[in-house]
Amino acid sequence: MKVSHLHSNFSASRRTHDLRHSFAVASMLDAYAAGQDGQACLALLSTYLGHASPDHTYWYLSASPELLALAGQRLEAHLASQP
Repeated sequence: MKVSHLHSNFSASRRTHDLRHSFAVASMLDAYAAGQDGQACLALLSTYLGHASPDHTYWYLSASPELLALAGQRLEAHLASQP
């Protein structure tokens, strides 16, 4: 008897991973758009995704040009406000 699992084949696991990636990126984009603290939102998102640490969640976010652009804009604004 074969036991069926959610990730029983490569294509199914890729689709599940893609959904998690899309959710993580959309959540962080929403947080940035709302002016929320990205680090605090990342900690919550990490917990929601079941990761032991936010370090494990960064992987989901690293391939998003939109998110990287927003993070860069926030960094530029922060640096411009420094004396």
